[in-house]
Amino acid sequence: MCPTEIIIIRYIEPISGTAIMKRSISNLCGADNNLEIIKGDNETIEFTIQDSEGTLIDLTNAKVIFGIKVNVYDEEYKILKRTVEAGGSDSEILVTGLGTGEIYILPEDTEPLRDLGNDYYYELQVEFNNRTKTPISGEVCLIDDLVR
Repeated sequence: MCPTEIIIIRYIEPISGTAIMKRSISNLCGADNNLEIIKGDNETIEFTIQDSEGTLIDLTNAKVIFGIKVNVYDEEYKILKRTVEAGGSDSEILVTGLGTGEIYILPEDTEPLRDLGNDYYYELQVEFNNRTKTPISGEVCLIDDLVR
């Protein structure tokens, strides 16, 4: 049986502040969970966490961790973002409401990856109510930017 605990919405914020692209990824069966991030750009990844009945999960005091690795089995994360409760800050991952949050990827996060290739793996892990879950993972393509 496929888990249905999380849905992530990804969007690009142009300078004007209006969304020019919106894409939904989730851990539902058959979902395309792959992301594309342009190296050197700011990216905001919105997420919504809900249970199997669609009820939003209270993320108050939850530890939320988002990581990107070169290989699935690597110990080291190339990009690691955490909520305050997980030892990070609100500028990394911010819980924005009941069951919702945002992950902030900054230009300096991808700068060290300029010469390491483009194909990576990511996961989102949530710890709440004494349970740790990795409800979504997938591949991420870090695209080289043309203007530097």
